[in-house]
Amino acid sequence: MASGPRSQIGGFITDPTGRSFWFSELFLWDDFQALHLDLKPDLQKSITCLETLAQIALLLMTSKYFPGHRMPICLKSLSDNTGAEASSNKLFSVNRPLCYFLERLCLLSAQTNMEIDVGHIPGHDNVLADNLSRWDFNSSPPGGMQLSDRVRMPLKELWRDHQKPGVFPPECHVPWPLPK
Repeated sequence: MASGPRSQIGGFITDPTGRSFWFSELFLWDDFQALHLDLKPDLQKSITCLETLAQIALLLMTSKYFPGHRMPICLKSLSDNTGAEASSNKLFSVNRPLCYFLERLCLLSAQTNMEIDVGHIPGHDNVLADNLSRWDFNSSPPGGMQLSDRVRMPLKELWRDHQKPGVFPPECHVPWPLPK
């Protein structure tokens, strides 16, 4: 959802037992500016970037609940935005700022050993995800979702580098500087 300087993303994953984990986060244009993301002040004009951000959130949330797997996992996802669907599957665009969102999705995919396969869902069938992206944070969560199953996805968490090189044990000495 995007309207003027406000946007909200929402989504959910359901594990094999039927339990759902979900997110709903509100972001303002200023939040994107603080991270040097050059989105238009009317965030509706950057809806494909926001839909791609929701795919990033789905992949990150899935990686938190299925860590340390040995085989690659393919997350089957849905989107009612054809631009986000196509670009998330190709992981390529020459259009800025969408290319930066796709870069983050690609890096997260490589770091988590998970890929995402985004299929299309018609807007009229995308009821739960749309309701999560419009939730008012005061009423009960939509679709019977439980507050205890909500996963917070702050923008800084979605945009940060998730893995950095390090040395273990910490007292070891490496004769060269580690990359930042």
